[in-house]
Amino acid sequence: MKRRFGLTLVSLILALCVLLPGWVALAEGTAYVDADGAVKTVDSATAVTNQTEWKSGWYAVNGDVTINNQIHVDGSVHLILADGCKLTAKNGITVFRNNTLTIYGQSAGTGQLESTGAGKGQKYLYAAGIGGSSERDSGTVIINGGRITAKGCAVQDFVWDGGGAGIGGGDQSGNGTVIINGGVVNAMGGNCSAGIAAIIAAVVLAAALIPILLGPVSRTFKISSAVVSCIIGVASYFHVKHLMIPDVDYGVVRCLRAYNVLAAALSLLSMLELIALAWDLDVLLYGSGVGLCTVTLALVPTMDKGVKKWQT
Repeated sequence: MKRRFGLTLVSLILALCVLLPGWVALAEGTAYVDADGAVKTVDSATAVTNQTEWKSGWYAVNGDVTINNQIHVDGSVHLILADGCKLTAKNGITVFRNNTLTIYGQSAGTGQLESTGAGKGQKYLYAAGIGGSSERDSGTVIINGGRITAKGCAVQDFVWDGGGAGIGGGDQSGNGTVIINGGVVNAMGGNCSAGIAAIIAAVVLAAALIPILLGPVSRTFKISSAVVSCIIGVASYFHVKHLMIPDVDYGVVRCLRAYNVLAAALSLLSMLELIALAWDLDVLLYGSGVGLCTVTLALVPTMDKGVKKWQT
């Protein structure tokens, strides 16, 4: 009897030795290093797997995780990068205005985050690695620890090149607030240059000035047409470039794709009307005149829609 009791007691002790570490870990929660360098714990943190919608709360990267789609921060999100673990966000993490992402490491500081801003195929384009996009200003990004590598998108194609900051704003959008209290941070911006198609559009419209200069008209008409064509050429460059991306907030000019299509057509019709006046081409003059009236009338509701869209 005593021997059986002794065996039972030993079994209970062994079971406690196995289970105790789990109980202790559960009681301690998930550890992280705060902005002041103090080690703290949070009772509950959602394990990051493949979630792309991060609501307010605590999240922890507990392994090597790759998320292919764009991640969106909604509210105040706290992200813990566990030591020896890595999160790869292949299409970036968007943190828009009035939202906050705070990133923490653990005691060894070996947790990693690698994030590259989205350039194509996602909801928000020309984005920062962490932060805003071409459509939205960045919110607040706070880094207290971990190893962070953030790359802004870099898109180069025939019609448009665009880029975003490593951490902060997207292509031509506000940078928001970035606070780095600790960790190792490597942030690289993407490129941003003029699209070839936009340049071609401006050159073609400027070339329309040649038949005007060769026409049987006065020098005054030629000079005034040259001035007008230069203005039209510059305007068409921006309209053709901006219509490649819909509904974009460019900071200075907030535009809709429909508006830029109509504005580009208005530029073309204006040049055709000048050519018709220079060579006294009645049919072209009437046709371009009707076109100008039609496009101008179509611009009114489009501009009204744009104003309502961007009102704050």
